[in-house]
Amino acid sequence: MPSGRRGDRPSSYVRVESRPGGGATRSMPHGPPARAWCEPVLCRHPRWIAAEWADRLRSPERGGRRDGRPDAMLFDPVRLAGFASKAAALPLAGARSALGRAWRYRVIGTGIDITRPSSNWSCLVVAAHADDAVLGCGATIARKVAAGSAVWVAIATTGRCATDQVPAHPRVAAERQARATRTSLHRLGVPEEHVHLLGFESGTLGRCGVELAATVTDLVRAVQPDEVLVPWELDADRDHRAIASAWRWAAAGPPAAAAAYPVSFWSAAPWHAEAGDRLKVQAKRLVRDSLIARRLPTARVVVTGEYADQKHDALEALSHVEVFTDASPLERWSADLGAACEPTFPLERPSPGPDASAHRRRAPRPAVRASKPPNGPAATLTAARDDFGDDRPPGRVLGTRSTSGTERLGVDVERTLSIDHGELRMATLATPGFGRQGTAYGPFHRVPGLTLAVQVLNSHNTAQSNILPEGRKAMLRRLVRDFPHGKVSSPHLDDNLVVGFFPEVAPADPRGKGNVFVMHAASTTNGELRALVGTRALRAFNGIQEVPLTYVVVLREHGAAYFVSSVEGVEGATPFPLMRPVAVDHAGDDQLVFAGLMQAVHGEVGHEIATRVSAVRAEVVPALLPAAMGICDDLRGEGPMTCARPGASGGAAQPGAWAGSGEVVRSQDGAHGGASGGSAEIELPWPAGLVHVVVETAATAGLDARAGLVWRAGPAGAWRVTVDGDGAHLEQRDADGRWATLERAAARLGSAASWSLQVVDDGEQFGVHLDGDLLFGRWFDDDRFAHQTFAGFVTGPAGPSTVHDFEALPRAVPLPDLALSPPWCERGTDPVVDERFAGPAGELSEPWERSVGHGRVMLDGDDAARVVADADHPNPGRTAYTLPWEDPSFADIEVTMTPPGAGRGDGHAGRGGLVFFEDPDTYLIVNVWLDDAPIHDGSSVSLFFRTGAHERLYDAVWTNVGRRVTWGKAVTLRLVFDGLNILVWLDGVPVLSRRTQDIYPAAPSVTIKRVGLVANWEWGDDTGTTFHSFVARRRPRP
Repeated sequence: MPSGRRGDRPSSYVRVESRPGGGATRSMPHGPPARAWCEPVLCRHPRWIAAEWADRLRSPERGGRRDGRPDAMLFDPVRLAGFASKAAALPLAGARSALGRAWRYRVIGTGIDITRPSSNWSCLVVAAHADDAVLGCGATIARKVAAGSAVWVAIATTGRCATDQVPAHPRVAAERQARATRTSLHRLGVPEEHVHLLGFESGTLGRCGVELAATVTDLVRAVQPDEVLVPWELDADRDHRAIASAWRWAAAGPPAAAAAYPVSFWSAAPWHAEAGDRLKVQAKRLVRDSLIARRLPTARVVVTGEYADQKHDALEALSHVEVFTDASPLERWSADLGAACEPTFPLERPSPGPDASAHRRRAPRPAVRASKPPNGPAATLTAARDDFGDDRPPGRVLGTRSTSGTERLGVDVERTLSIDHGELRMATLATPGFGRQGTAYGPFHRVPGLTLAVQVLNSHNTAQSNILPEGRKAMLRRLVRDFPHGKVSSPHLDDNLVVGFFPEVAPADPRGKGNVFVMHAASTTNGELRALVGTRALRAFNGIQEVPLTYVVVLREHGAAYFVSSVEGVEGATPFPLMRPVAVDHAGDDQLVFAGLMQAVHGEVGHEIATRVSAVRAEVVPALLPAAMGICDDLRGEGPMTCARPGASGGAAQPGAWAGSGEVVRSQDGAHGGASGGSAEIELPWPAGLVHVVVETAATAGLDARAGLVWRAGPAGAWRVTVDGDGAHLEQRDADGRWATLERAAARLGSAASWSLQVVDDGEQFGVHLDGDLLFGRWFDDDRFAHQTFAGFVTGPAGPSTVHDFEALPRAVPLPDLALSPPWCERGTDPVVDERFAGPAGELSEPWERSVGHGRVMLDGDDAARVVADADHPNPGRTAYTLPWEDPSFADIEVTMTPPGAGRGDGHAGRGGLVFFEDPDTYLIVNVWLDDAPIHDGSSVSLFFRTGAHERLYDAVWTNVGRRVTWGKAVTLRLVFDGLNILVWLDGVPVLSRRTQDIYPAAPSVTIKRVGLVANWEWGDDTGTTFHSFVARRRPRP
């Protein structure tokens, strides 16, 4: 879709840019393209300027001959004087033009793209004239209104004495301009009651500074906007500069962030010449403006995009009611009207003077909000609770109070944090990186049992940066944008989310500090959940899908334990309110910590998806201490091997006895195996989900150190891992007690070190980790002996190594009562539709109907329905067949289908799925994605949401599911939707969850009128998916 009207402008004004990730293109006027990776275009090419001057010379109105040839009267003194003056001004004009182009290039190249976050900020726009607001920030206004944000516009002058109007009585001129202004702003979406005409005269604002400041101050107090936009102080028009000056007076009033918008940024700013100025004055102004422009703050950029047409129409409304004497103001302002972005410059709040003490304003919130006063000690907390019940616009979250009254700390460099619908929204970052976005609470003193629980739906668990190759031009653009901090090689970020305890409020890189979870992009398998153990990230589970997770981190005196919970059936987690233990960290002893989360990347290849946080809890929970949850033994001391075992009622502990082989004894440093080494096992009340031990090696251990773990042990057999000087060995014991080595790895125990050895086991899959490194390079899918309940450790002879702090936890631990809500997971039980597609061959008929698209789905006469397409003739775009549905607020639908083709290389693609349909302007689609493209050896499940005829491809949500969907193999897709919440199952496993308001905050609930099948378009079309069955269920009847 073109981002603006081209009209009769030369085609060279428009450049076509390719969007990353596909072949879609966008036509963009000169100026910066829609994203930060694109290069801004210089205003006008010299060839166009030369052609324009040639036309002027040939024009009879400018002295040229009517036959088209230049006039030969070169000796007219008046004309010679005029030419001389123009010739003398040409160098200055050229300097201004060159400086302007270079400066605009730098401003846009280094600016921050705030298109997404700024849409959610309410705003007051103060303009001197009717056209200023349209030219300077028309697309910004339209984008805010479209996002549901309140916008007020104040026009300072009435137009009664404007010199560029058609001659008329002043009252008539004022009425004409009032009508034109309201019409123009209405086309941008601003309601009439939000338009304020302040009543000042054109050309007099410089003399009315105090009154203008008082009027603006009262207006800001009345509407309470999140930000105020005023004209730029370097604009050529003196009324624009007067508004900027008046804001300095008004800045002592009520709080509101402020920014300046240039009206003539692309055509003249900031170097301009006043009419009648002598050359000397022009030269001085050139130098002065150059010095001022150099000291300007970093610009904030809003992309015009699809709102260029509204901006064009709004200015056109002014010309239609004859406000201007110009035949076409659209031509006069073509450079600014056709620009692909609108920059603004943040205004720093001046210190209020003595007369402004009664209206002293709050200082602007810093990007990093800390709790330590400048000259005082840090105030520590004992608990924090946040349910995000107070709606906050973007950039206005930090520094506010949580549900429990504690201050929200953190970092918000790009003003992307907001609160809506009872959840924290962490919107897309223009510049990926840690230390730019996050929230924290604290500080807390480290206390055993201090627990952080955070309920998060990550924007995209496989989000990463720089996954597309960076060319030389793109690298240069990035270096210019990030100057002087840019680097030749841009770092690749494949860790996107960090949750846990940090040693500081906003660490620049939280992945290697504190006790934290890390979500790592795992490409075709989506996300990999990791936990910091020492200085390494332990790979707890690979294949985390796009579902809500409850992250729980429990501090110990040294280190922490990590747990995770989610929707029932999610792989890698246990169903809420149970938690799965995923790691134990024996290191980390920061005495002051902050609880929170930080984000570095959202989405990828241009997709913009927000992270949603529904609850944060930080408090001491004694029930999550090691002795209360499982079996633990420090293995130190003297005497028999005993440990504390929880009683049946959770009351007094009972002793448990160790049994084993070899000479295993306790010492003050831990257990060792005497002269030859040995092992010990203990019976647990449940199968172990996590077994952990700390290994200490002596300074002279050499290759003699030895340690290991035993789990799933019992009469039928056992598993064992040992690490010694020869490497790591994974062994299995049979019923006769014989051990067989199954895997070997090169890892070994180094001397004079402390090592963490642990096994994470969910009964179907287990992984072995040494100091966070995954031994043997993989997880093991094996359920043998999964029901057996013995676990233990292996130790070498005395001297080289000892083991201590043995711990065993069950596969599921009850989540304490932290007043957390379970994730949404509703299902239907009563089938209403059970379609098996029986009948003769032919197109689907009543009650089915084609609701979207032009493709066809035909019965094949063999109890199936097939998309009419093949590899050479794919389905023509999105096609949906639906049937009526009785419950507008709930539907549970399921389809079993087979993607076309037999394997990679056949050229087939699968895009089959399901749809909830309200009308052609509002519906929700979920489909599988399977493609023959060699760049992605996997498949995915994708969600597309259209509301009020608005749908943006780069707002789609998807989850990578590896090879679960493949050619010629039937797959079952199930969706449950209540108009707001949706949960997606693939072959019985939850893989995708979202609320429609996560995608579009202002979207109303969907009324489900029809449900059905879809063959979607997603970077390609379907080539013949076969549907075998369709089932629709309703809520269970009371």
